[in-house]
Amino acid sequence: QEGGLRPGTENVPYLAGLGEACAMALEDVEEEGARQARLRERLENGLGTIGRPHMVFGLGAERLPGTLMAGFHHVSAGEILSGLAELGVGASGGAACHAGKTRFSHVLEAMRADKGYAGGAIRFSFGRGVETGDMDELLTRLARVLTSLND
Repeated sequence: QEGGLRPGTENVPYLAGLGEACAMALEDVEEEGARQARLRERLENGLGTIGRPHMVFGLGAERLPGTLMAGFHHVSAGEILSGLAELGVGASGGAACHAGKTRFSHVLEAMRADKGYAGGAIRFSFGRGVETGDMDELLTRLARVLTSLND
């Protein structure tokens, strides 16, 4: 079965669900993409109000509408992520740790990102369930975390 690659029966309900999800996404893909791009822009603009030097990676380049990667100056992604997790925000870091050493994302290295910002690189992702108020709340919580790291 499965050409000798994997035994078992296909999960038909999951396959049907995937098909339905794809059909739903195609109904309004352009409108939803534009809505998410507006949310990303709101987040980008709001970063300027939180009192910490930052840079948005890929600014001006073609990007997915529902993601934003920003680096915060002279603070580690781990510190930011820990603070955000305590406040109920999920995000991911742009750096990975190997053998006790912090290593920047190979993508940020290829972009020749300033190491002062790359070490504090955080990726925010959002989708259909996120509204304008959610972005405002994210900015409030992020500002709280970054202010605590200034101390």
